[in-house]
Amino acid sequence: MVLAVDVLGVALVTTLVPALLMAYVAAQQSGKPGTRWFVVFVCSVAGWSSTYGLSLVVDATAPTFVAVNLRYFFTDVVTIAWFLLALEYVRRRRIERRSRWFWLFAFPLFSQAVIWLGPQYVFTYRYVDSIGVFHAEFGPWFYVQALFSYALVVAGLALFLDDYRNAQGIRRNQTGMLFAGALIPFVANILFVAGITPYPDLDLTPLAFLVTTALFAWALFRYRLLELLPIARKTVLDQMEDAVVTLDDDDRVVDINAAALELFDVSENDAVGTPGRDFFGEFPAMVEQFESTTVVDTEIQVDRHGETHHFHLQISPVRSGESLVEGRVIVLRDVSELKDREAELDLLKQVLSRVLRHNIRNDVSVVDGYAEEIARKTTGDPAALAGKIQDKSDDIASRSRKASTIERVLTSDNERVTHDLAEAVDEAVERVRGSVDPFTVTQTFDADCRVRALPTLPVALANLVENAVVHAETATPEARISATCDAETVTIEVRDDGPGIPEAELRVFEDGEETPLHHSSGVGLWLVVLIVRRSGGSVSFENDADGSVVRLSLDRAD
Repeated sequence: MVLAVDVLGVALVTTLVPALLMAYVAAQQSGKPGTRWFVVFVCSVAGWSSTYGLSLVVDATAPTFVAVNLRYFFTDVVTIAWFLLALEYVRRRRIERRSRWFWLFAFPLFSQAVIWLGPQYVFTYRYVDSIGVFHAEFGPWFYVQALFSYALVVAGLALFLDDYRNAQGIRRNQTGMLFAGALIPFVANILFVAGITPYPDLDLTPLAFLVTTALFAWALFRYRLLELLPIARKTVLDQMEDAVVTLDDDDRVVDINAAALELFDVSENDAVGTPGRDFFGEFPAMVEQFESTTVVDTEIQVDRHGETHHFHLQISPVRSGESLVEGRVIVLRDVSELKDREAELDLLKQVLSRVLRHNIRNDVSVVDGYAEEIARKTTGDPAALAGKIQDKSDDIASRSRKASTIERVLTSDNERVTHDLAEAVDEAVERVRGSVDPFTVTQTFDADCRVRALPTLPVALANLVENAVVHAETATPEARISATCDAETVTIEVRDDGPGIPEAELRVFEDGEETPLHHSSGVGLWLVVLIVRRSGGSVSFENDADGSVVRLSLDRAD
């Protein structure tokens, strides 16, 4: 006669088919986090259910004991796979092959050794009744195994619950299905172990797994579990270059991304819970903004560590419902490079539209004057006047070339290269020779001194050499170049014996812009300043008793 337990046993054995089918479908997403443990979990659930089903179908004692022993192996593997599934799914990354988590699989192997070699430690007594139902009193090792399994199940449920609370949309549905699918058999197993089920010796856990299988299948096919893994909000925020800080309605920091932690040089534990006024202490302009209003879209300037930084500041309210404000989100974008770029483009405009226009107009007037003189003085010495016309024409052409170089520097990338300083100076000198009268250059620096700068560094040095020899007041012009190299910086000095740089031009270079009252004719010096600053260095000008001194400070190359 076919008994109800036999029907139940056969039904549980047949769960192998849908479970293996679901595992096959899930395995198609093998590269996704959580997939392999989902497959192991489903296969182990099928193993648990089918071995329990066999123990019900087979009435003989020995085969039943074998099925029971194997069932406890699958019990351990199910809980391990569940925990590792939660770990990968929630963290959104696969566990590395050498991870210590894989040592968890040593437990089921050891447990199997105990069950087969010392069953008395698992069951104080056991027997199979006349209808094939296994009966036993649990021993000490059973409770060790139960504690191990329950700890992993609870840890996995906690991970999924936390993910569910922070998830939205399809991710929330996926997580909810996984959580419910594990919670139901977990409760059923607790009831069985506690002996408070309608049939104390009949384990309801495999029956609960039928619900688990249905929920997981629904999540797999309806919500495309494992195929669609929405990117976590925290992951997105931490990969943003903008600094993002969230304040609650009491103006305390409640969330912060990686960029903000780096900007404010704090840890997340130190930041969360800090009053906004204290947290933004180095940004007083921000404190004024977020304390006065809930919506801000502006730019602020902050002086930190001796440098000026520019930020685009956005403050938006976090609302619950239509009107209740629960906090604010503050986004800081560093626009310092953009500001520098704007200043450089403005400088280009000034150089091209004011400096060149001013000087070219004057020079062309001189050319016109000399040309008029030649036309008028036909009986004089036209060669001298023609020579002056040629000199002025050369000046115009030289300034035009330098202006073109300025534009090229401004519109190119700031990709620095390594220069051997001796070779850069030699190239600069060769650029100047032939265009001016004979001159000498004295070099005093280490032969192996190397610097990091734009590829146009020799152009800057050539302009300094040219400036030194053209304005010299001696019969044999001399440019004296020296360099001091320390661990991180190279300081280059170019000295001459001329009259020095006019005070009006020095003010222009110090201020960084042209004004109607302070025009600079030194296009070459503008070019020097531009190349050095875009190389990450600095320039200073000085007049002393012997002439002018120009100092360049650049990063030393390794």
